[in-house]
Amino acid sequence: MSERHGGHLAAAALLRQGVDTVFTLCGNHTLALYEGLIDAGIKLVDTRTEAGAVMAADAYARVTRRPGVALVTGGPGHTNGLTGLITAHACSSPVVLLSGQTDLALTGKGAQQEMDQVATAAPLCKWSRMAGSVEELPVLIDEAFDVAMSGSTGAVHLSLPADIVAQPTVAELPAPAARTESAALPHEALARIAELLATAQRPVVIAGSGAYMARAEDALTGLLRASGLPLFTIDLARGMVPDAEPGSLGYADASLSDRAKRIRDADVVLLLGKTLDFRLRFGDAGFVGDDCAVLDIHAPGADVDSNRSRAISVEADIAAAVEVLAADAAGRTWDHAWRAELAAIAPVADVDGLDVAGSETPGLHPLLVARELERVLPDSAGLVMDAGDFVQWCRGVLTARGPGRWLRLGPMSTCGAGTPLALGLKAARPDEPVVLVTGDGSFGYYLIEFETALRQGLPFVAIVGNNNAWGLEYNLQRGLYGDDYVVASELTAVRYDRVIEAMGGYGEYVTSVAELGPAIERAIASGKPACIEVPVSRDPSPLTNAVIARGGQV
Repeated sequence: MSERHGGHLAAAALLRQGVDTVFTLCGNHTLALYEGLIDAGIKLVDTRTEAGAVMAADAYARVTRRPGVALVTGGPGHTNGLTGLITAHACSSPVVLLSGQTDLALTGKGAQQEMDQVATAAPLCKWSRMAGSVEELPVLIDEAFDVAMSGSTGAVHLSLPADIVAQPTVAELPAPAARTESAALPHEALARIAELLATAQRPVVIAGSGAYMARAEDALTGLLRASGLPLFTIDLARGMVPDAEPGSLGYADASLSDRAKRIRDADVVLLLGKTLDFRLRFGDAGFVGDDCAVLDIHAPGADVDSNRSRAISVEADIAAAVEVLAADAAGRTWDHAWRAELAAIAPVADVDGLDVAGSETPGLHPLLVARELERVLPDSAGLVMDAGDFVQWCRGVLTARGPGRWLRLGPMSTCGAGTPLALGLKAARPDEPVVLVTGDGSFGYYLIEFETALRQGLPFVAIVGNNNAWGLEYNLQRGLYGDDYVVASELTAVRYDRVIEAMGGYGEYVTSVAELGPAIERAIASGKPACIEVPVSRDPSPLTNAVIARGGQV
């Protein structure tokens, strides 16, 4: 250990915040902080890409529901990480991106990799700052964590000039800031919500990321069991009440679920930590009827959209508010007919010709593969969904089986993020299997992170539905513009299973659904990062057909 410096002070601040793992890619600007982290006993998981480090930290944050930390070098290392930053922020994931930076003393002199990192990150996150002195390091780290976890949770950025971090110091951690007390629950407004839900003919509850980050799953399960209310989930809330729970009806996205299409018939909709964004069609009449009363409960300081007026909007601790609703529901008599009617609808309808290959291109029909995956995946598996039309079929079919066991790209739809997300999920839950479902196009983005998984001992299984195409774009081009305008969306046939084997992982090539379950078992048993490649057809998913029907609007 060298003389105590800013890296040790910053590491102490991170340790006080409960940080045990930092995802990183090395660079000159990170070395002093590395020394501090090592001396503090904080684990470093080094990746092969900066974006991969941030995305892995994103998964870690989503699963643990506390800030995930990524550390990258400055300049292009910082800019490489920004895709991960906006991906996390759009998902309400509390990621803290620490970016090394060229020496503060050299600012404005044309130093190597000199740039305004604070300005580049600011539009992509909640808060972006730079440490201007060694004494500021713990203060700014504390502030970063506080901002990431307050209101609508999200990502933050802090740049750390190399000379500031390396500066010798005898400074100690300042006293932590006092925590503000939670505001009293608005019982009168909650009583009005309870009455509207109980007297509605066709009520619906939709839970989003805010409910998940509020750890509201026990309260929400209690509400479902005490009432006849149907629940749909989306974003980080997928799985917070497992889809197997009576009344938990799966995805709220009507582009993916025929069951969710019936939300338009609801007369009361309660949003829990969820805005009316594009997934919920901005609350328009195609998703929620004009006469429907829209209610919402959101965290203090959280964002609330203006896309649709609310009959009642409550700012409160979501878990505590739902507990109040559950207690009220337990004292009432409920009709379960509406919930049963919704539950009887299959999320994804049957498709003609499923007993044969895909309609126009070689390979298994994606719906066949999705249904087999639903049958054979272990209940304990953490599931990551990447991009691709194959994946859209799976999103509609695969059930969410527990809190933090369903990770998706989020509003940015960051193609390829699935591999580093799987890496971070495995780091957060090393004793549970992790399965990535991906298309061949998206799989290519961060393929090298399989080397990270092998080196770090973080195995997961990738199911690659390979249609030799950017399948979703291919189908959109055909549906919107015709066959003559299909361009830049077809790929060559690559045996990704062999690529992973060449890295030292486990690979299998599966051509029938009957082989899929045993192949997954063998892949998990291998203890290696694994790829199971499945040739699939290019049949357009329900989501793709919905986008075509809307004239290309996602």
